[in-house]
Amino acid sequence: MIENARPYEIFFRSPVRTVVVRVPTHVLGLRSFLLGQVAAVRLGSERPLVGPAVAFFARLARSQAALGETEAALFAQPSVDLIRAVVTTGLGRDDLARGPLHDTLLQRVEEYVRLHLAEPDLTAARIAAAHHVSVRQLYLTLSRAGIALGDWKGRSASRSAGRNWRRPCTDS
Repeated sequence: MIENARPYEIFFRSPVRTVVVRVPTHVLGLRSFLLGQVAAVRLGSERPLVGPAVAFFARLARSQAALGETEAALFAQPSVDLIRAVVTTGLGRDDLARGPLHDTLLQRVEEYVRLHLAEPDLTAARIAAAHHVSVRQLYLTLSRAGIALGDWKGRSASRSAGRNWRRPCTDS
């Protein structure tokens, strides 16, 4: 995380591709002294939320041109919540991260399913365990979004394979 209000320099030893996500710090709802503790600190992939966050923002950047203004606006709050979750867990302040973790569960589950869709052992239990929630909480979150896991896995597989997927997926 880089705070643009202060001067900074970044040096890389080799060429790097980046996606820059700029968010006004007040939108994160965190006190400046907390942000100061994590500013200019590398939050690497050894932290559990960083990988899914990077995948989410990279995917969003790739599809940016295809998104309309209304669709793009729908990503604003989940993006802020995900950044806040990464920052607060980077601070070791899980108490500040619980809200954003809950609020971004659906996006994180969607990304996880996309990444593991071809794996035959992709079940609700595995997805829930990967996100440190109960299977019940996973199904509740999906239900609130109008998603049935088996149907969704089938539609996702169909899209990724470029064919119609007519048989329902089984979920154990």
